[in-house]
Amino acid sequence: MGTIRSIWSVTYSTANSGVRRSDVTMCRRGKAWGVANAKVTFANDGSVGQVVVGPPFAGAPTGLCVTDTMSAVQVPTFGGDPAVFVAQFYVAPR
Repeated sequence: MGTIRSIWSVTYSTANSGVRRSDVTMCRRGKAWGVANAKVTFANDGSVGQVVVGPPFAGAPTGLCVTDTMSAVQVPTFGGDPAVFVAQFYVAPR
């Protein structure tokens, strides 16, 4: 579901679990559907500092919903630099 793109003390499974719990299935807006990636950057306080959604949802209402949903994810605090997690998600057709 995702790939850690930097070395950090929070485990892959912790980030993956948090992102998976953010239910983006209800984010379909308009006619676009399919698979996309979101780059989720975690601050060392455990909060999400940034979510960048890739095509086909980047900048679209569906992507904004995914951003809001994934921004609510929290992981345990960790030392060091922000950590980047790339999550793949699916928005189903109706």
